[in-house]
Amino acid sequence: MTVGSQLAPSLRYAIGTVEPVTPGLLPAPTPCRAWDLGMLLAHLCDSVTAIAEGITGGEVCLDAAAGVPADPRSAFLAQAGLLLARCEGTTGGGTILVGGCPMAADMLTAIGAVEIAVHGWDVSQACGARQPIPEPLAAALLPVARALMCDNERTLLFGPPRPAGAAASASDQLAAFLGRTPAPLLIPGWF
Repeated sequence: MTVGSQLAPSLRYAIGTVEPVTPGLLPAPTPCRAWDLGMLLAHLCDSVTAIAEGITGGEVCLDAAAGVPADPRSAFLAQAGLLLARCEGTTGGGTILVGGCPMAADMLTAIGAVEIAVHGWDVSQACGARQPIPEPLAAALLPVARALMCDNERTLLFGPPRPAGAAASASDQLAAFLGRTPAPLLIPGWF
């Protein structure tokens, strides 16, 4: 299994949700209540940069973010493209230092895969596209999110779980588990 087994498809999905973002959409609200779309893209860029540091250098420094890039869409797409190329050719295993503490490389990439996919979902919601996380990816990430999420992290990073419905897709279940309200899929021509 490669490092990118879940990270690569998460990156491809997020890249696809970010590509149609225009400068006029950057002030749009997102499911992350405290962030507009520009801030969310800057956060995604920081996350991708940190994961790339870990994969390539074996260490993630927890320095304060440099702020919102002038063009957060382009910055994210560039960083995500570089990370995608790196993770598709890297084998898993090993230890990475995160803020000086050891973490299994596979754990870092699993956390990154969940974060990138769910924030890609957030971007899609903010743009009005409502593109679900691909079902096989969401189904693989849902048990990862459940295993990684403890109550004290939830209150710092995510809202309380929301109902998704018995027949909800894995994408909706993952979004709901991480405090988002799944919206009905928009079908072109239906109002």
